[in-house]
Amino acid sequence: MALQPRGEATLDVCSLKDYSVHRVKFIVVQRGFPCLLSWTSLIDMNLIHINDNRVIACVRDSSDLGDLGSASLKIDPSIIPRVLPCRRIPIALADRVKTELSALVDKGIVAPVDEPTDWVNQMDVVEKLIGKLRICIDPQPLNVAVKREHYRLLVLDDILPELRKAQVFSKLM
Repeated sequence: MALQPRGEATLDVCSLKDYSVHRVKFIVVQRGFPCLLSWTSLIDMNLIHINDNRVIACVRDSSDLGDLGSASLKIDPSIIPRVLPCRRIPIALADRVKTELSALVDKGIVAPVDEPTDWVNQMDVVEKLIGKLRICIDPQPLNVAVKREHYRLLVLDDILPELRKAQVFSKLM
Protein backbone atom coordinates (compact mmCIF):
# COMPACT_ATOMS: atom_id res chain seq x y z
CA MET A 1 0.00 0.00 0.00
CA ALA A 2 1.57 3.28 -1.13
CA LEU A 3 1.48 6.28 1.15
CA GLN A 4 -0.74 8.91 -0.45
CA PRO A 5 -0.82 12.23 1.44
CA ARG A 6 -4.31 13.74 1.82
CA GLY A 7 -2.98 17.19 2.58
CA GLU A 8 -0.62 19.15 4.77
CA ALA A 9 -0.75 21.77 7.50
CA THR A 10 1.83 23.84 9.32
CA LEU A 11 1.01 24.30 13.01
CA ASP A 12 2.64 25.67 16.15
CA VAL A 13 3.57 22.84 18.52
CA CYS A 14 4.57 23.19 22.17
CA SER A 15 7.37 20.88 23.31
CA LEU A 16 6.61 19.10 26.57
CA LYS A 17 10.34 18.95 27.28
CA ASP A 18 10.99 22.67 27.63
CA TYR A 19 7.63 24.25 26.65
CA SER A 20 9.16 25.98 23.65
CA VAL A 21 6.93 26.58 20.63
CA HIS A 22 8.01 25.28 17.23
CA ARG A 23 6.48 25.53 13.76
CA VAL A 24 6.01 21.96 12.48
CA LYS A 25 4.78 20.84 9.09
CA PHE A 26 2.27 17.97 9.30
CA ILE A 27 1.45 15.71 6.38
CA VAL A 28 -1.99 14.17 6.74
CA VAL A 29 -2.26 10.53 5.65
CA GLN A 30 -5.03 7.95 5.71
CA ARG A 31 -5.69 5.80 8.76
CA GLY A 32 -3.47 2.82 9.37
CA PHE A 33 -0.14 4.58 8.94
CA PRO A 34 1.94 5.40 12.03
CA CYS A 35 2.41 8.98 13.18
CA LEU A 36 6.01 10.12 12.92
CA LEU A 37 7.92 13.31 13.60
CA SER A 38 10.46 14.25 10.98
CA TRP A 39 14.16 14.17 11.74
CA THR A 40 14.44 17.94 11.48
CA SER A 41 11.43 18.48 13.79
CA LEU A 42 12.98 16.22 16.44
CA ILE A 43 16.22 18.20 16.30
CA ASP A 44 14.48 21.61 16.18
CA MET A 45 12.36 20.73 19.21
CA ASN A 46 15.48 19.57 21.08
CA LEU A 47 13.99 16.10 21.59
CA ILE A 48 17.13 14.38 20.37
CA HIS A 49 20.78 15.33 20.09
CA ILE A 50 22.88 14.15 17.19
CA ASN A 51 26.52 13.37 17.86
CA ASP A 52 28.08 14.34 14.55
CA ASN A 53 31.24 12.36 15.29
CA ARG A 54 29.15 9.21 15.82
CA VAL A 55 31.73 7.88 18.26
CA ILE A 56 32.36 8.23 21.96
CA ALA A 57 35.67 10.04 22.16
CA CYS A 58 35.87 10.11 25.92
CA VAL A 59 33.86 9.80 29.11
CA ARG A 60 34.22 12.69 31.54
CA ASP A 61 33.02 13.96 34.86
CA SER A 62 34.61 16.18 37.47
CA SER A 63 37.42 13.63 38.00
CA ASP A 64 38.34 13.83 34.28
CA LEU A 65 37.87 10.06 33.93
CA GLY A 66 34.26 9.39 34.78
CA ASP A 67 33.03 6.42 36.74
CA LEU A 68 33.83 3.49 34.51
CA GLY A 69 33.21 0.97 37.29
CA SER A 70 35.54 -1.88 38.04
CA ALA A 71 36.15 -5.33 36.70
CA SER A 72 38.00 -8.36 37.95
CA LEU A 73 39.20 -11.18 35.77
CA LYS A 74 39.20 -14.77 36.90
CA ILE A 75 42.05 -16.76 35.38
CA ASP A 76 41.98 -20.50 34.75
CA PRO A 77 44.94 -21.79 36.84
CA SER A 78 45.47 -24.72 34.46
CA ILE A 79 46.61 -22.33 31.68
CA ILE A 80 50.35 -21.67 31.67
CA PRO A 81 51.09 -17.91 31.91
CA ARG A 82 52.90 -16.34 28.96
CA VAL A 83 55.46 -13.56 28.87
CA LEU A 84 55.53 -12.05 25.39
CA PRO A 85 58.51 -10.09 24.06
CA CYS A 86 58.20 -6.33 23.71
CA ARG A 87 57.26 -4.98 20.31
CA ARG A 88 59.59 -2.40 18.86
CA ILE A 89 58.43 1.20 19.00
CA PRO A 90 59.42 3.38 16.04
CA ILE A 91 62.18 5.80 17.02
CA ALA A 92 60.08 8.71 15.73
CA LEU A 93 57.38 7.87 18.30
CA ALA A 94 59.55 6.90 21.27
CA ASP A 95 59.51 10.28 23.07
CA ARG A 96 55.77 10.75 22.48
CA VAL A 97 55.08 7.24 23.81
CA LYS A 98 57.03 8.00 27.01
CA THR A 99 55.09 11.25 27.44
CA GLU A 100 51.75 9.50 26.87
CA LEU A 101 52.62 6.70 29.31
CA SER A 102 53.66 9.26 31.94
CA ALA A 103 50.34 11.05 31.48
CA LEU A 104 48.45 7.75 31.90
CA VAL A 105 50.41 7.02 35.09
CA ASP A 106 49.70 10.55 36.43
CA LYS A 107 45.95 10.06 35.79
CA GLY A 108 46.01 6.69 37.55
CA ILE A 109 44.94 4.77 34.45
CA VAL A 110 48.04 2.58 34.38
CA ALA A 111 50.62 1.75 37.03
CA PRO A 112 54.26 0.92 36.48
CA VAL A 113 55.29 -2.62 37.40
CA ASP A 114 58.85 -2.98 38.71
CA GLU A 115 58.82 -6.67 39.56
CA PRO A 116 58.48 -9.86 37.53
CA THR A 117 54.89 -10.90 36.73
CA ASP A 118 53.40 -14.14 35.42
CA TRP A 119 51.60 -12.50 32.50
CA VAL A 120 53.14 -9.92 30.13
CA ASN A 121 51.20 -8.73 27.08
CA GLN A 122 52.61 -6.85 24.14
CA MET A 123 52.01 -3.12 23.92
CA ASP A 124 51.08 -1.64 20.55
CA VAL A 125 51.13 2.03 19.60
CA VAL A 126 48.95 3.46 16.85
CA GLU A 127 48.94 7.04 15.67
CA LYS A 128 45.40 8.39 15.29
CA LEU A 129 44.37 10.52 12.32
CA ILE A 130 44.31 13.59 14.58
CA GLY A 131 47.97 13.01 15.52
CA LYS A 132 47.48 11.66 19.05
CA LEU A 133 48.76 8.26 20.10
CA ARG A 134 46.61 5.30 21.07
CA ILE A 135 48.39 2.85 23.37
CA CYS A 136 46.90 -0.63 23.43
CA ILE A 137 47.85 -4.08 24.60
CA ASP A 138 47.39 -7.34 22.75
CA PRO A 139 45.82 -9.68 25.34
CA GLN A 140 45.43 -12.61 22.92
CA PRO A 141 47.21 -15.20 25.13
CA LEU A 142 45.45 -13.89 28.24
CA ASN A 143 42.05 -14.20 26.52
CA VAL A 144 42.54 -17.97 26.41
CA ALA A 145 42.97 -18.10 30.19
CA VAL A 146 40.13 -15.78 31.22
CA LYS A 147 37.10 -17.49 32.74
CA ARG A 148 34.09 -15.71 31.32
CA GLU A 149 30.76 -15.04 32.95
CA HIS A 150 27.82 -16.63 31.19
CA TYR A 151 24.94 -14.29 30.49
CA ARG A 152 21.89 -15.15 28.48
CA LEU A 153 21.13 -12.51 25.84
CA LEU A 154 17.60 -11.17 25.86
CA VAL A 155 15.29 -11.91 22.94
CA LEU A 156 12.12 -10.12 21.89
CA ASP A 157 9.93 -12.43 24.00
CA ASP A 158 11.87 -11.33 27.10
CA ILE A 159 11.45 -7.62 26.35
CA LEU A 160 7.80 -7.48 25.24
CA PRO A 161 6.29 -7.87 28.75
CA GLU A 162 8.22 -4.77 29.85
CA LEU A 163 6.55 -2.76 27.07
CA ARG A 164 2.96 -3.72 27.97
CA LYS A 165 2.20 -0.32 29.55
CA ALA A 166 4.02 1.73 26.93
CA GLN A 167 1.82 4.26 25.14
CA VAL A 168 4.20 6.14 22.86
CA PHE A 169 6.53 4.60 20.31
CA SER A 170 8.89 6.18 17.77
CA LYS A 171 10.35 4.77 14.62
CA LEU A 172 13.46 6.21 12.97
CA MET A 173 14.51 5.03 9.56
